[in-house]
Amino acid sequence: MPINPKYKLFFLKQNSFFDEGTLFELADATVTEADNAGYYLPDRGDGVAGFIDRASVLECPAFAENVPPGNCPVKITSMRLLSRADASFDENMNNLFGVRIEQTLHYQKIVVPLPPDFPEIQTVILTNHLKNVEIDRYENPRLEEIDEGCAYCLHIGHIAPGFYEAEIGLPEEKYIRLRFIKFFPEYFKEKYPFIAANPPSEKGETFFIGEVGFRARDYLNKPLQTREIEDENGFSAELLNIALEIKTEWGENFRQPIDERLLRKFPALEPSEIAQLDKIAGETESFICNLAERELDGRITETDIIIEARRKIPWINDENLFRLKNIAMYWARK
Repeated sequence: MPINPKYKLFFLKQNSFFDEGTLFELADATVTEADNAGYYLPDRGDGVAGFIDRASVLECPAFAENVPPGNCPVKITSMRLLSRADASFDENMNNLFGVRIEQTLHYQKIVVPLPPDFPEIQTVILTNHLKNVEIDRYENPRLEEIDEGCAYCLHIGHIAPGFYEAEIGLPEEKYIRLRFIKFFPEYFKEKYPFIAANPPSEKGETFFIGEVGFRARDYLNKPLQTREIEDENGFSAELLNIALEIKTEWGENFRQPIDERLLRKFPALEPSEIAQLDKIAGETESFICNLAERELDGRITETDIIIEARRKIPWINDENLFRLKNIAMYWARK
């Protein structure tokens, strides 16, 4: 691990440890392994540190979006019983007590069920395993009642995505070392194909990951395949996206005619043009809703919704695409 490193976000390309498109914050300093340059990986997904070569990562441009920590998936990667008094003492405790993640809208926690005769927990120290920074410390933490009896519950809904290690201190200088990874939400992977196909040409640009879409002009209205950004009627991408936004607006204008609102923005439009824009917007919404139904049936993935919509509707911008994808998936599950 480099000394006093800076940190950057990287997407992982094809690799031996995680799904392609997984996003991690890593130290922005290369290390070498077997003469290959790459990056230190604090956890390979099994609790063991590793190495990922430079060709297997793609730098993620800085993005302007708050990531809700409670929405970040968590994976427990290892749980071992160790001793400070005896360095050779090492017991694998993976799944010994049925350790699990519990999550609701209000909390996210790691539940460690404890047998009746388990030693008293003295301290719990939570550390960012990448940055070696102490996040939380608890002295003589209380246990919680669960169906199986008692459990120690480590609340992690407030911590950001990253690599973590919890040290649960026990008598006689023994402790449980629990390692886990908190991943960025799945929708971050949706941007990976576009960044891989269209790397940014300028440094320092920022973008929005979620419904708002990229701000960097390298990504605006840019489909996976280079095609003319206008439909067969000659409407511009700007006009088409505004019509789509108006057509799919929620609130008091939900499912209301778009004529007046569109004319306020484009007074020169003819009634026939408005009717055609209304038709295109409706067909676009229906197409994305159909993709969401297919995703619910397991025939395609959530990422496929984005890719297929891009191929079919090259003029759609990220703001409309991600907003409609989320709405369509919501309605598909109703």
